[in-house]
Amino acid sequence: MIPPGSPISDPRNKNLRRGRFVTGDVETRICADPEPRARMKKVTVLYLLELVAALAVGMALARPVFQIRQASGEIVGAALTGVALIEGLAVWLEAARRRGPPAWGFGRATWSIAGGASVFYIIFNGLHSALGTPGWSSPLPFLRELIIGTKFYYGYPVWRLMPWCLPAFYFTLRLAGWPRGSAPDGREWAGRLYAILVVGLYFASYEFDLIDLDAIIEKWHR
Repeated sequence: MIPPGSPISDPRNKNLRRGRFVTGDVETRICADPEPRARMKKVTVLYLLELVAALAVGMALARPVFQIRQASGEIVGAALTGVALIEGLAVWLEAARRRGPPAWGFGRATWSIAGGASVFYIIFNGLHSALGTPGWSSPLPFLRELIIGTKFYYGYPVWRLMPWCLPAFYFTLRLAGWPRGSAPDGREWAGRLYAILVVGLYFASYEFDLIDLDAIIEKWHR
């Protein structure tokens, strides 16, 4: 047991390195606890599985958009929307359970904004479409019209709104002096990369015609 007054117990001591402490002529080895490393490995695997599930949902949303022959940007946007829905929900649950960092970075904020905008936009327009359809009188036809109506709006929130909102949001955070949290983890880095992907794809394909999404999607579908 290490006594409280020992220099080994002082967190400011810089001589403590990987379980070895050297003071004068005395060398003391401290057993490294393998549990944090195992826990970190488990968290990484779980998050990778979460990303796989998010990509699967994205592909599932892109399929009906492709079938109704919407523009290629809307198809890509639907896939990105599916990812944002899962990751946005994961961020909200993490915050509700108080498992995440005390202060969000830009990555987590991106997941929350993209997921929230997608949820509200799709549900609102789906309800508007279903309520405006004449002839339904029971819950089942209404639910059918609601499900059918929502697929026309899968791609819009992320593909049309986020490319403009995310840069403005990042610029606002920098000006406001947003407090930096702890070291970014996988979820934080994934959110940052997602923001870069959304903005980069939109401007490269839609605004500047540097990428032909129609040719890419047609080739992938074959």
